[in-house]
Amino acid sequence: MTPAASVVMAVHNGEPYLATAIHSILTQSFEDFEFIIVDDGSTDATPAILAEHARLDSRVQVISPERHLGFTPALNVALSSSRSPFIVRQDADDLSHPSRLETQFRAFSENDHLGLVGSSYDVIDVDGNHLKTETLETSDTTLRWLGLFHNPFCHSAVMVRRDLIDRVGGYNEALAFSQDFDLWARIMPYTRVANLEAPLVSWRTHPHAISTRRRVQQQRISDEISARQMAALLKVEKVTLSEVEVLRRLVHGHDDGIIEEHKAAALSLLRRLFSAFEKTLDITDCERSRLVGLGLIFPSTRETLMERVWRKASNHLPLGRKGRFID
Repeated sequence: MTPAASVVMAVHNGEPYLATAIHSILTQSFEDFEFIIVDDGSTDATPAILAEHARLDSRVQVISPERHLGFTPALNVALSSSRSPFIVRQDADDLSHPSRLETQFRAFSENDHLGLVGSSYDVIDVDGNHLKTETLETSDTTLRWLGLFHNPFCHSAVMVRRDLIDRVGGYNEALAFSQDFDLWARIMPYTRVANLEAPLVSWRTHPHAISTRRRVQQQRISDEISARQMAALLKVEKVTLSEVEVLRRLVHGHDDGIIEEHKAAALSLLRRLFSAFEKTLDITDCERSRLVGLGLIFPSTRETLMERVWRKASNHLPLGRKGRFID
């Protein structure tokens, strides 16, 4: 009988946190799943940990390729071995909260138009201590807008319909980093998406994490994905990485050191992007106001982008004080 969900994991030398990550899945309140784990050439105790869990729980299926593949190809191996209509991602150093699968399945059953459901997440340290909670945006429209600038989902918190992954060809194996951002960007044109506001996973930050060790390379690939999406939306040949970098820094409030001409050009690009974005969706006035705020406003205790950037470049001001674009 086909299980309701396939939980997929790829791991290489994941000994420090692997057992607790696996345990967080095997103790879910929702139990109808298979757990496919690709051991990608581990040389530590990972194989022994996996073998023991597979011996104790028949839902665990371990795949050991003959050679080290790399994270992205290993994920595709897990996907190709899965049987279920829903794919659940779980990383070897993160934790799923006990009701994660049950909660995400409920979201799908109550909203059959959804194709991808993520969630907010807790951030924990190497010892599992809670550091903070990252509350992500939830609505389809907002996530589409934010997805132009950065990955709006936590990879290890996503459940997605398998047919959508098959439709776009799975993970892009040419990408060593940000392969999840790329996959969601290719899936989103075919479905509606959401994040659940409550955190359903704990994302672990530690010195050996890719997001820590390879941050610069990861950001460059992320910017390339953003540039591709922006060019497609604007129907232009390309948007340059330098344009994306300046725009991203402005949107996130990191504008120190950017010359004024580049700031002006970036906000002109932002105006064009939002105009094109509006035409692709039926956006209400309330949603429009929310999106402009998300795209242009710093964290709540700081001044708005319009105030901070354009008090130095007021001659180029393309926005009114309330976030309305001036034609």
